Amino acid sequence: MRAIKHLLVAATFICTSTLAFADEVLGGSVTSVSADFITVKDENGEKTLSVTPDTQITGIASTIAEVTIGAGVAVRCNAELTSALVIRVLPPLDAVVSGSVVSICETSLTLKTEQGNETFAVTPETAKKNYTDIAEIKVDDKIAIRISSDRKNATLINAKPPQ
Repeated sequence: MRAIKHLLVAATFICTSTLAFADEVLGGSVTSVSADFITVKDENGEKTLSVTPDTQITGIASTIAEVTIGAGVAVRCNAELTSALVIRVLPPLDAVVSGSVVSICETSLTLKTEQGNETFAVTPETAKKNYTDIAEIKVDDKIAIRISSDRKNATLINAKPPQ
């Protein structure tokens, strides 16, 4: 009987210890950040977590000072979701925009999109797909472009967007 009691106490201790150290992962975008706290928004709302000197910062940032509002993050938290153990800052994703060409020249492109007219810089680094010269694209053509995360530059122009 005494052995069973000790086994139950040991099992309870092991289970409690495991749960106490179980980590949770929270993914979303940063809405607020300081040296002591980070707030992350996901589909369930916002969660503010403490940041300590032991918090590891990985990904495209190596310090909390490099983490910016709007950045995508995956945060490993303590079980209570009160403290950030590891903050992984994700690289920004390029967005795809499609619409009708309003104007185009060698250095910029304006599309009529669902949000209105949007102008993007075209640089020598802008990749091109389905055409050889930018002059082949005409006003009113329907195209798709990949844009930089800051929504300023066209990174790829696809003259024949997916159907």
